[in-house]
Amino acid sequence: LSGGAYDQLYLSIRLALGEKLLKGEQGFFILDDPFIKSDRVRLQRQMEFLLQIAAKGWQIIYFTAKNEVKEVLQGDIDSGIVQFNSLAV
Repeated sequence: LSGGAYDQLYLSIRLALGEKLLKGEQGFFILDDPFIKSDRVRLQRQMEFLLQIAAKGWQIIYFTAKNEVKEVLQGDIDSGIVQFNSLAV
């Protein structure tokens, strides 16, 4: 698997485990640059997937150093769907 595919598979496993452990209840995920190796097209799909998970009631805290993540989510940030906080100094 490529690095991007491996990252995507790893996230899928974590999501499945979270759903199984919480037995249908919603919880939260803290993600530290889970898609660091993704190209822009794959990153767009992955962000859409995370937004679907969030729409089901899950909370996602996503840390990244990759400016592309903010660019991909800019429309959702502007509309208030995604809350963005910068830790830049």
